[in-house]
Amino acid sequence: MNSLFGRLYNLLKAQEKDVLEDYLTEIVADIFEDPELLADFLTHFTDEQWDELSQVEVTTQKTYAKLSGHASDSRPDLVISLRKGQKPCLVFFENKIDSGEGHEQLKRYADHLQLHEQDGVNTTLFYVTKRHDPKKRDEVIQTGSRTKFRQLRWYEFYKWLSKHPNPYGQKILSYMEEMQLNETRKFLPQDVYALQHMGRLQSMMDASLDGAVDETMTKYFGKAIGWSNRNVQMRDLDRYIKTNDQGNGIWVACGYYFTDDDYPLVSVMMEVNPNAKDRAGIVAAMKWVDENRDEWQGEDLQDPTKWSSISCDVSLLHFLGEDDHILAIQKFFIEKLGEMHQLAQQFPQLEWKI
Repeated sequence: MNSLFGRLYNLLKAQEKDVLEDYLTEIVADIFEDPELLADFLTHFTDEQWDELSQVEVTTQKTYAKLSGHASDSRPDLVISLRKGQKPCLVFFENKIDSGEGHEQLKRYADHLQLHEQDGVNTTLFYVTKRHDPKKRDEVIQTGSRTKFRQLRWYEFYKWLSKHPNPYGQKILSYMEEMQLNETRKFLPQDVYALQHMGRLQSMMDASLDGAVDETMTKYFGKAIGWSNRNVQMRDLDRYIKTNDQGNGIWVACGYYFTDDDYPLVSVMMEVNPNAKDRAGIVAAMKWVDENRDEWQGEDLQDPTKWSSISCDVSLLHFLGEDDHILAIQKFFIEKLGEMHQLAQQFPQLEWKI
């Protein structure tokens, strides 16, 4: 395995967008080079005892060619091969921070592990997330397969690692604290203040998303998904958005994205499913916007396995100088939804549902 800093350099050099999940994977991977720490981790998070480990090999971002029935190749974040006594073992990790599972991502990984299982290999699949994202084993692992499926949260990894102090591990813990992956489960004074005013804040966000904005979205794209979806988006993806599903793999949205910055982003967005009909044509339209509209930015436009998107994002701070914040934000939403709707005149493949 190449040095940590060499891998990080190659990773960052090859990427154009956010690489936070891959970055954290590379940092954590070196922990598992230590057979004793690896054995303790596997014992702690599985229902079996792991000892007499040997021939440990840790690999990050390893690509497995797509199998029959798969839409794409598979690239687990972390792959560990080892021997437990005389038994060969293979462990896959998929790590998530702000994003969710890709299209049938875990199922594809499980299918690859099952092939190794048929060759007598003990196989395990870990799904490590920041948020609660429960998966049923029978939706991931095929019937008859003995591959073990384990879910854990990053704060659980943090608690485990904190019991094994060493200089390098302490640096990882400090970095996880910076990213709020330790989840102390204690209310801070500012949290209590926010809770006391949560109803008023939600009402203000709703006011900016309803009324004229709702009428505009319905006129251009059809009726939006119901109000309760905004709370689901808040819970799962740190965003409070009004969403319209076009039913052809495209959805459009406007609302608020909560980041690590002091102010949230006020955003209008279009996203396309990896398996959308005429995805190539839709992504071509997105690329044109990314290249020709300064206020709009694309994300994952080169990766056919991911949800690709374009968005226009403005800090909430931009609106705070206005006399009426809600009205100013509504004007922004209406203007950018109009720009998105006009794309259909240039790119008929968008076929907006109205």
